[in-house]
Amino acid sequence: MASCSSLLMTKRALLSIFLLLASAHCIKGCFTHIFSFGDSLIDTGNLLNIWQGDEPPLFGLPPYGETYFHHPTGRCSDGRVIVDFIAESLGLSYIPPYIGGNKEKITNIVDGVNFAVAAATVLDATYYIEKGIFKPFAIFSLKTQLGWFKEVLHSACTSFSDCKEFLSSSLFLVGPIGGNDYFEPLYSGGGLEEAKSFVPTVIDAISNSLIELIELGATSLIVPGCFSFGCTPAYLTDFKTSSKEEYDSSTGCLKWLNTFTEYHNELLQMELERLRKLYPNLNIERWVMSLQSSGVLSKSTPKHYESIFSFGDSLADTGNFLATGALAFPNVGRPPYGETFFHFPTAEFFELPFLPGYLEVAKGQSCEHGVNFAVAGATAINTTFFYDRNLGSLIWTNDSLSIQLGWFKELKPSLCPATKDCASLFKKSLFIVGEIGGNDFNYPFFQGATIEQVTPIVPLVIQAIVGAIKMLMGEGAMELMVPGNLPFGCSASYLTLFRSPTISDYDSNGCLLAFNSFSQNYNSQLKLALDSLRLEYPHANIIYADYYSAAMRFYAAPQQFGFFSLYFNGALSISPKRYESIISFGDSLADTGNFLLSGVQAFSAIAELPYGQTYFHRPTGRCSDGRLVVDFIAEEFGLPYLPPYMAVANASNFGHGVNFAVAGATALNATFFYERQSGFLLWTRDSLAVQLGWFKQLKSSSCRTKQDCASFFGKSLFLVGEIGGNDYNYLFLAGATIEQLKDLVPLVLQAIAEAISMLIEEGAVELMVPGNLPIGCSAVYLTLFQSPNKSDYDSNGCLKPYNSFAEYHNAQLKLALENLRKKYPHSRIISADYYGAAARFTNGALKACCGGGGPYNFNYMARCGHLGSTACADPSTYANWDGIHLTEAAYRQIAQGLLTGGFTSPSLK
Repeated sequence: MASCSSLLMTKRALLSIFLLLASAHCIKGCFTHIFSFGDSLIDTGNLLNIWQGDEPPLFGLPPYGETYFHHPTGRCSDGRVIVDFIAESLGLSYIPPYIGGNKEKITNIVDGVNFAVAAATVLDATYYIEKGIFKPFAIFSLKTQLGWFKEVLHSACTSFSDCKEFLSSSLFLVGPIGGNDYFEPLYSGGGLEEAKSFVPTVIDAISNSLIELIELGATSLIVPGCFSFGCTPAYLTDFKTSSKEEYDSSTGCLKWLNTFTEYHNELLQMELERLRKLYPNLNIERWVMSLQSSGVLSKSTPKHYESIFSFGDSLADTGNFLATGALAFPNVGRPPYGETFFHFPTAEFFELPFLPGYLEVAKGQSCEHGVNFAVAGATAINTTFFYDRNLGSLIWTNDSLSIQLGWFKELKPSLCPATKDCASLFKKSLFIVGEIGGNDFNYPFFQGATIEQVTPIVPLVIQAIVGAIKMLMGEGAMELMVPGNLPFGCSASYLTLFRSPTISDYDSNGCLLAFNSFSQNYNSQLKLALDSLRLEYPHANIIYADYYSAAMRFYAAPQQFGFFSLYFNGALSISPKRYESIISFGDSLADTGNFLLSGVQAFSAIAELPYGQTYFHRPTGRCSDGRLVVDFIAEEFGLPYLPPYMAVANASNFGHGVNFAVAGATALNATFFYERQSGFLLWTRDSLAVQLGWFKQLKSSSCRTKQDCASFFGKSLFLVGEIGGNDYNYLFLAGATIEQLKDLVPLVLQAIAEAISMLIEEGAVELMVPGNLPIGCSAVYLTLFQSPNKSDYDSNGCLKPYNSFAEYHNAQLKLALENLRKKYPHSRIISADYYGAAARFTNGALKACCGGGGPYNFNYMARCGHLGSTACADPSTYANWDGIHLTEAAYRQIAQGLLTGGFTSPSLK
């Protein structure tokens, strides 16, 4: 919980926590603005200024604010809060609350705006109303705060380029928030399991908010986790118990509540990792706050262990592998191994404080301060598993984790003859269980197994590690550290053996994305397993060691740690992506002439000026005054404009590309609409399925062999859409409601997903899939669905319900694309955010350039090109061309957004 009354933090505590953050981030000059969202941990006055009561709230009275400001400011502390210290470090003034002292909303942005409200929730009020939970401050949820931000954004920048520059130099602090959402389940008596059931919903809402900010233009985001609930006085008081086992012996914190906090933070971390993959060009930082780790509430001196017992593989082996004979890797017994510190070979693969190997102890060496059972090449799973599957040829050693545990049991009687002696010894000992498991994956990978084939081994490895931890705790272990895997994709062996010619297979550090993702997935599952163990063994302290993140710091910035570049020059000398052809499917947003050539009369005006007047100076069949997005993409890659399929249907090859898009086309087959008595509205029957049929026909004459097709399509960009908008347009115009059409979205997405699957199976490797535009900003919708209710419009004058529907479609499309990426990991499926790119120029750009009058210059009876319509003198000053379609200037802006990478995920170029 993070209301003012439940989590009161001193200035010293907040400063110490912030220093942990500041050490990993830039200082003055990095950011020009801060925008923060959250609850009482960063609220700088919003709730105080909103307060409606006759008397001010407690945090509006002394002693709040006494330390620094010397008067109450609305901060739930004696002084400054986290966002204040961040602002100071960046050389910015303190970030003012969005709601001012006279309840007036901020209009002038100086160094940023704070939207956080004390007691705010992640989930909005409707969620709690539906559950019958009274939560008055849910009206200031994260969703509400984002709405405030959008209002501010529209006043801060009016053009695409202005907003892009403005937001790219801004830091977004999204949180802390979420603690207040858990108040009811924790206090209702439902226990830990009921509270945990809320977590996925909370994380999903945070993720959706982050996506919304990213799509608006945010590029640098910090997302804090939750504080250690079990260390806060409020929870310690309310859940006080006489059972000493419920408390951490070193801090006095409630272990079960801290375990719950860790569960929230780990699910948040997993979601942020997913978002990093979706938005690889952004900087999304996770900041997990822990009162425990900061030492703020520590009741004792730092932990001191009298001995260490270690299990694992080469990352911890201090000599066992060498003592066994090291037949698989004898060089470990010769220089240059060991040259840096010991100046002779010790068989240490990683320079750790000296711990004798078990095989030396077995010969009589002293083990007063612990023993190392780790063996280079060891696996977590017994080696019989690998031999049974014909994977044993590469195994260095049979001394798996279970063998090492057997050695421990054999040695235990000599360490402590009596049970009481063992309890005393092990209580003061640290047990390091790993790193182990990496070799279980290395061996099959190095024998040619794919990531999909190795992934099923992950639960077996974790099961073996969990079994080892349980056995050790059964023997008396109290303090255990369990490391995760390192980033496989950054190791020289993986980079050499799995080198790829495709630049998109690498991250910005030069590491292999797919193998790093595998490591992260394993680590996430291991952390969840450790959470379960903490609940099962509350008396033990089970520590997760994040080897992955620690290592990524020096892979990302080697010079900061005294390393030279971690890669040889030219090791990844891959030229930027250049497509040799473009193959396009879709509707009027991409059609370069098919609709016109088909002879359909539903929209014959495109055959006449003013269509085409701006660039081509004649009508070309494009539903605009000039070029479309696909034209600008072709230009960028040095390709000719795509000919419409109907102009080259008899050609013998694809040349530099073909455009199958048809104005008015739907994702669903036309029969779907005719069966529902709405077919009369259709401009064309040439749906996505028909276009795919054309593609197959042309393919059969273009490449005679599968190898020829693979070579050609491997260098082609497939543009699948925009498609689906007309499926909704036709039915909206026929009177369907938004709720009715939400049921149509899964069908539309299924059609798009099936098209993508078919193209990939035909040989497509790189595909870009655009989402829908903000239809609530189009002149046709604004005219036909005009509302007398001002609340139906956003600050740009767009219809909110219809824009929300477009966003719903886009969000569901992104989820569908993510599933396709998992199904086809060797393809590159790019999500193109047409909505976000277009939203930048909707402010005051709603009126059509060409039309027959009316508030938005759209008159259905005098549409552009028809009698009674006129075109504006300069279409480049308009975004909307004919009320339905956009101008060349608008399409150029969208294309630039896609090509610069800001509105595609992953990057197009």
